[in-house]
Amino acid sequence: MELGLIHFTRSRRARRIIISVSPARGVRVAIPSRSSLQKALEFVQVKKKWIQKHLALIAQIDRRKQASGVHLQTFDKADAKNKIIARLHHLAGAYGFKYNRVTVRNQKNALGQLFTRKQHQS
Repeated sequence: MELGLIHFTRSRRARRIIISVSPARGVRVAIPSRSSLQKALEFVQVKKKWIQKHLALIAQIDRRKQASGVHLQTFDKADAKNKIIARLHHLAGAYGFKYNRVTVRNQKNALGQLFTRKQHQS
């Protein structure tokens, strides 16, 4: 099994090289600012079987979802935010309360958290 595209990113906060595998983002490698890209590439080679195992788990879950007919609904984030703000404005007028700001964030769901366990360099 091939690893596919791996995203390498520099991180000021990372203290070690961190590999994360998620359904939405794929394979990501956070490299501390003091580490070299060469060290990160070597670390990925050492952890290749770990990455393949987690990619296989994600593929297995996707196959199960397709077989069971469960599909996640896709949506436009900007459209969703506009609908939430419009509903909030309506409710604020109806119940007489005021608000200052609306923030819409991407929260990880339980499935996403299963695949964000970090593998640290030893």
